[in-house]
Amino acid sequence: MSAQEISYEAASPTTTPAFHVVRDGEISASFRRRAFAHSVARTQRTVAARTYAALGSMAAAFTAAAVTIVWAFLAIPNTPLP
Repeated sequence: MSAQEISYEAASPTTTPAFHVVRDGEISASFRRRAFAHSVARTQRTVAARTYAALGSMAAAFTAAAVTIVWAFLAIPNTPLP
């Protein structure tokens, strides 16, 4: 089965659209664009997840350090010096 595809040139919108017959076994441009957009979205989601994980890890490390300092300060016994 073949399909008909219309391609537009982005550089010059005044030109007429070009027709292209998609043959059997050929991947259409719309499918390639959709696959590329899907790939970009998946990459952006992965980068965002890793960024949030790294920021959360850093926040947890600094929070643990602050809690340790406060705990150590509060652990000093409140006895008068001799």
